[in-house]
Amino acid sequence: MKPKVPEPEALRIAEQYRRRPTGRVCEIECFGTRLTFHVWELETSGPGWCVEAHGRSGSDNIVVSRAAATRAAALRDVGEAWAADRGNPRFDWEKIQTLLASVRVV
Repeated sequence: MKPKVPEPEALRIAEQYRRRPTGRVCEIECFGTRLTFHVWELETSGPGWCVEAHGRSGSDNIVVSRAAATRAAALRDVGEAWAADRGNPRFDWEKIQTLLASVRVV
């Protein structure tokens, strides 16, 4: 029996760890590209969460950050902002949301 080889288009978690007292970092691989998410609770501007996505497009670093009342809402806003810039690599943000929710990052 052959071991199952993941498809290159499949989303998978490459690494995750805690950062800051209330934060987490989750690196996922998607379409052969690594996308890193930093998620933390806002401390000074009232209740809420910030999600920051880090990626690359060629030699350029891309960082998109949004804050919202919930982690899921902040991630949704990051996905919308990311997709609005036509120069950014394309991702299926619904699948990313599902994957990050499965490990309780959002």
